[in-house]
Formats: sequence, C-alpha cells, structure tokens
Amino acid sequence: MSMRNPLPTAALALCFSAANTAPAISDSNVQTVTPEPDELSFHCDMPDTTGLDLPDLIEKIYPANVLITTRIKKEMPFGQEPRDGETPSYPAPGRSIGSGFIIDKDQNFVVTNAHVLEGDGNSAEGYSFTVTFFDPNKINYKGYTVDADLVGIDSSADGSVDLAVLQISDDDLRHELDCVSFANSATIRVGEDVFAIGNPLGNLFTATFGHISHTLRNIGNPLYDFIQTDTPINKGNSGGALYDPTGKVAGVNTAIISQSGDSAGIGFAIPSNVVIKIIDQLIKHGEIKRGWLGVQIQELNKDEYNDYAAANNGVIVKHVDPRGPSFEGGLKKGDIIISINGNPISDSLSLIRTVSDITPGTIASVLILRDMDMLELPIELGDRDIGIPRQQEETTPPEGENVPDEGAPDDTPDDAPDSEEKDPKTAPSSDKAPYAGRMEFVP
Repeated sequence: MSMRNPLPTAALALCFSAANTAPAISDSNVQTVTPEPDELSFHCDMPDTTGLDLPDLIEKIYPANVLITTRIKKEMPFGQEPRDGETPSYPAPGRSIGSGFIIDKDQNFVVTNAHVLEGDGNSAEGYSFTVTFFDPNKINYKGYTVDADLVGIDSSADGSVDLAVLQISDDDLRHELDCVSFANSATIRVGEDVFAIGNPLGNLFTATFGHISHTLRNIGNPLYDFIQTDTPINKGNSGGALYDPTGKVAGVNTAIISQSGDSAGIGFAIPSNVVIKIIDQLIKHGEIKRGWLGVQIQELNKDEYNDYAAANNGVIVKHVDPRGPSFEGGLKKGDIIISINGNPISDSLSLIRTVSDITPGTIASVLILRDMDMLELPIELGDRDIGIPRQQEETTPPEGENVPDEGAPDDTPDDAPDSEEKDPKTAPSSDKAPYAGRMEFVP
C-alpha cells in the first residue's frame, strides 16, 4: 500500500486530487519512457554554456524565458496588451499571467502549464494568449508582446499532466529567438543546485535559486511523480523552467505546498522526461491519448501474498467492465495481473501508469496468474478518456465489494477497509484551498 500523509495544515497547490482525502505524498519508482531525440517533433541548438559561471549562464539563457498572458476574449477594454515599452501589470482585470520557455526557435514553440492558459476555469476555450519577450541584459530594452496560438493542451482539469504548447507566428517576430533544451531528469540527484526563471507575483523575469529536495515525489497525481525543490516558487512561476547547473530544463514549475499561498520552500516541478514525451505528442497530435484496461482492482495484502506464492507482485481483478477491453480480451474476476508488456505491476499505481502510457488501440501483452497457472492475454486497450467516465457511471462492483477502479490508485492504509476511489477527473476534493501554483485571475 502507498504511504498516506494527508497534510492537514498545509494546502497542496495542485489541481489533481485523490478522492475524498487530501492528496497523499509518497515515493514511487514508476517512470515515463521518453522518445529518442531523433523521433521528437521539436529541436533546440542551445547556446554553448560550457565553463560559464552562474551569472554568465543565466545571462545566456534569459532570452529563452517568456511571460505568458491569458486574457478573456470579451474583456478587450480591460485586457488590452501593453504597448511596446510598457510593463504588463500583475494581473490586470480579466487577465492572468504565468511563465514559459522556448523549446524550438525555428518552429517558435513555447511550453507552459495548462492551468496558466485556463484562466479561472477548467478549459482554455474563450481565452486568447500572448507571449512577452524581455532581455534584462539589454539596457533600456523593454521587450515586446505578440499573439500566440494554442498547439495542444493536456488540461489541468482532467487529472492529466498540466502542460501546454503555444506557437508564435513568424510574421509577429522582431528578433531571432533563443531556445533551451532538456536535461535527463532520471539522472537528477537530491542536493543538486537548481534555479528557476519566471514571473513570480508580477516581478517579471526573476531568477530564484535552490536545490533538489526529492526526485520522485508522489503528491496525488496518478500518472507521474514530481521533482521537489526548495527553490522559491510563487504565483506567476507556473509554466516556467526549473534549470539544472548547466542551464538545461530539469522540470516545469507547477505547484507548491503552502499555508499562505506563497512559497514555503516546498515546490514541485514536472520532470523533464515526462515533459518531453507529453509536449512531443501535443505538437504531433494536439492532444494526449491514454490507454484503458476496463477493470476494478485491489492490491494484494500480506495474507494473499502467501496464498499466491507464484505471484511476487500483482493486483487482483475484482470486477471486469463487460463493455471494456479486458472483457473482450478474456480477463476474469480473481485474475492477478502480474505484468503488462513486460512491465511489472506491483500495485494499483503502477497499473494505472503502465496502461495510461500505452496508446489506445495497441494490443498489450497482459501476464496474469489464474488458478496458479501463468497465462498471457493479448488485450487491445481502449481510450481512458472515454472508458473511465463510462466505467464509473455504468459499472457497479459486485455486491459487498467497494474497490478502486482503474482511474485512481488504492491509497488506503493497510488496516483500513477498501473504499471506492473515483477518477481524478470527477473526484471531489476535501481540500478547498486554491491552487496556489495557479495565477490569480481577477474577474
């Protein structure tokens, strides 16, 4: 079972939530596979930073960091963009601001958080976006602002990864763009120096400094773990880069834990290896499609491990959706799922992440234990966005059994009875504190 730590006194600044409890914080070792560089849809020939001290390094990469402004389209009287030479206010009525960074100077792609583009709602629809360039290295240079189009978004509102990609038209640019490339987040270690560049609390293009506090922190998102840092991150930093000592992007600053809504030294960034995969799919397809198995499961307890000696790990299938891919593929109640495509399934979290990481329509190899016999079932996965809501609405667990479905990990203590946990897309949250990582949106 996962460790539960409900944080009763601190508000978790994250829009993903576990059902009916404050999000648990624990460790995990499930990681997202990253595409090979030659398969990616974006590219950056980053400036050479070899041998640079920190001030020179920051000076080199500063121009690749931008201000993102989200505006209600109908709010033109209040939402006018600043003229050249003017500094955007923080935030003007009908406007919210966040941070971003350029990842491809030829295709003009900009990465930010999805929640930066969603204003005070759960969708980017009805909003327009601008990107402001600024170079503090140039004396008396005030920068300029251009419109940006939404390429793709993995919405913060639906229990996804909270990332988005914008694109700027060549016609609007007045200078050659700079870009930054990504570090390998799998090699990041606790204690390493990092720094963030963003627009905290309206202080535009600010650099803050800290360390890596943890590399695989689970704060309630069923799909990935965060990098934890003590680097000061505040409202306005969301969507900005967390840089490693070489000036490469180690993560995207997304959330904080705070009682006040301001930085308390506990910040979280989406790891670069997760970011790379998600933005690559957003650029190629405009959206993210995740696999769905169509089961309700329960983790093995200690007694069950003794009963199923052949299973060193796995989860028990408690219910199979009769309209789902598992039913068609021959999975049955009582089966123990051991691995999927060779990836061990040790708990409900690893099942969710493994299945979600596979494209719908793919035939997955599901290794199960049934009546002490190992069987391998080929199952064509469905679409998580379609299957999870339908499964929760139409499927009733067997009488007397309330078990977690495929949408959220079973995060109950060992001595607690099983409870039905809902998918993050529809789960009510007991923590009503605002998303402190979200830009304030003034109506």
